[in-house]
Amino acid sequence: MGLSQGDFAERGRTGRRRALIVGAIVVVLLVAWTYAVMFYGGGAKSATGETPSGGNREAAQAATPKAGQSASAPTGRQGAGSQTGGALPASEGASAPASSPASTPAAPSGGRGQAAGGADSYDPLGAGASLGDLTEVDRERARFAAAQFITAAYGFTGNDEDAYNQGVGDTVVWPAFYQTEGSKEIERYASQIEKTGTKCAAKLTRLNLRQTSPYSASGYAYFETGEGYGTGGDLTGERRAYRQHMILQRTGSTWSVKAIGPIQEV
Repeated sequence: MGLSQGDFAERGRTGRRRALIVGAIVVVLLVAWTYAVMFYGGGAKSATGETPSGGNREAAQAATPKAGQSASAPTGRQGAGSQTGGALPASEGASAPASSPASTPAAPSGGRGQAAGGADSYDPLGAGASLGDLTEVDRERARFAAAQFITAAYGFTGNDEDAYNQGVGDTVVWPAFYQTEGSKEIERYASQIEKTGTKCAAKLTRLNLRQTSPYSASGYAYFETGEGYGTGGDLTGERRAYRQHMILQRTGSTWSVKAIGPIQEV
């Protein structure tokens, strides 16, 4: 039994409809393939080092180092301390710091050689001398230096000028002492020893310090003279009392007389 003419026409229309659908699908596939090739293919070219086209060219130029520039060099301004190679280029107007905290030595802390009162005090034993003052140890050392000078300078017995000068020289700061006005009295006394000889004794009674610093002290030395020394170092014979302005200087732990003024009878 054959097919009717109308049924044949309906089947013809159905075939054309199928052909149109298949064609549309093919077109869609072609468009999708073309887009994928353009999108992923351009990214692959960029990864191989070729310059991409379009809007990606500027990004590629920014990522590519300029001629003569190290690939590892920074391309933008970094924060302080982020570069390990040193200062920023001169074109950016940056300058290297004068010193780094690591190269700057730390300030020394106070120790046994410094008084609790501050840097102007000398306190070798840590006794806590007040600012600008001396410890009792250094006051005693200064007094002992003054006593040695008084005995050597005014308590000499004999006629050996060289021995006299040697004894005085061991108690003073050379040559500063011999440039002061008071040294003229020592020279006069030495001359008298050479001519007639002397017989005298002298003893420090007290040292009244008026100004002190870590390395010097000044004030009046009070002393007495006599005809000789008795038992225990006491003076014998007629006594006379004097005072003399004195400047003492510390060198290490030793004190010496740096300058003296005229002798005043009291």
